[in-house]
Amino acid sequence: MGHGGSKKSGGSGTTSSSTTYSSSSTCSSSSGSSSPYTYSNSSTSTTTTSTSTSTSATAAPAPTKTHRDSLNKVAGFPPAPTTPAPTPKKKIDGFDPEDLEAMFKQFETPPGEGKIGPDGIEQLCTELGVVPEDISVLVLAWHLNAQEMGFFSREEFIGGLEKLKIDNIVKFRAQMTVFRDELNDFTKFREVYRFAFFFAKEKESKILDIGAVDPMLKLLTEGRYPFTPTFREFLQDTGKKSMNLDQWTNFLDFSRSVKKDFAGYDETSAWPVLLDEYVEWAKEKGVSIV
Repeated sequence: MGHGGSKKSGGSGTTSSSTTYSSSSTCSSSSGSSSPYTYSNSSTSTTTTSTSTSTSATAAPAPTKTHRDSLNKVAGFPPAPTTPAPTPKKKIDGFDPEDLEAMFKQFETPPGEGKIGPDGIEQLCTELGVVPEDISVLVLAWHLNAQEMGFFSREEFIGGLEKLKIDNIVKFRAQMTVFRDELNDFTKFREVYRFAFFFAKEKESKILDIGAVDPMLKLLTEGRYPFTPTFREFLQDTGKKSMNLDQWTNFLDFSRSVKKDFAGYDETSAWPVLLDEYVEWAKEKGVSIV
């Protein structure tokens, strides 16, 4: 349906409207069904023809960012904000995250699996000048908060070494000596000793199998506390199959508080039964604690 001065053509089904604008204030309207609005101008006139189709309409294209910025500038508004590109991590205080990532990939086994497996750990230990059974490797696992013996995940390796500011083998090798020295601090030693129980046991188990107990006791306490050799012998001689966490931690307290001749050991105290059995076994055997 036409509006105002529009004219609807019968054949095409379209509506045409002609309007001319100029700077003059006079307005004249023609008679009849067609009513163009004309504003007189002495120099130029512009005619704009608008055509619409009854069955469809074409949407105006969305303004580009450049167009929006131009409009904002004319209106006095600041340009639309832009999202800054991510800033790559840079070397800070001699530590380079990219070098650390490259070191992880050097030992990642199998490649692309996101972890360092037994073969990779063996290669790493060769580069560090230690054997995998060295106590410094256990302290390393503690620092990385490793969850499974024989494996370092990417998150454990990258996260732990980033805290230690280690990004190359030279720094890593020097740190292995520091790891050993840390065990002279009993607070840290106790933490590593407790960590070893969880690190060495089967994931879902609440006990540490005797096959893991024996080497861990030897690694952590032999040469440090006098009872370890005979306690290991006791476990084998009596056919013990495992130790729980309470027995494991109490053996450390026992080793620190009881004298070689068992003076200070009170059977009525809250020691685990396992330690009562050990003392009784040692006395019956007449073993010498040196």
